[in-house]
Amino acid sequence: KVVTGSLVMRMPDQSDDTTSSSSSSEISTWLFGTISGSLGVVATLPKREFLLLNKVQEAMQKVVTGVGNFSHSDFRSFHNVQRSIKMQNFIDGDLVEIFLDLSKEDQDVVSKLSGVANSEDLVKKIEEISRLTH
Repeated sequence: KVVTGSLVMRMPDQSDDTTSSSSSSEISTWLFGTISGSLGVVATLPKREFLLLNKVQEAMQKVVTGVGNFSHSDFRSFHNVQRSIKMQNFIDGDLVEIFLDLSKEDQDVVSKLSGVANSEDLVKKIEEISRLTH
């Protein structure tokens, strides 16, 4: 569950692309369009990559200021008068890719918080997954 900020109008039933990564895992991607004209990509990730990127996402929320000074989890949550729903089982690729633009010191902090010993290894992994999902 995730908030895109706009009504999703089209998401094909079948995967548009399946890419094999170097670890022989498959990543399937779906392109979607919204009523406001935005395009996005949803990708399935192998469990190992999902767990790693989820840790990176959580660490990034501690290091990076969110949009409009909102916490990232609030920004990506759904809220109305009756209920609030937090983002679940979803990696925000835009947030994770910001890691690549961080200073070396901030990359080291995020890597440590994510349980990755070497920030260069994390850069390579994020670049690989980014390449496979775009």
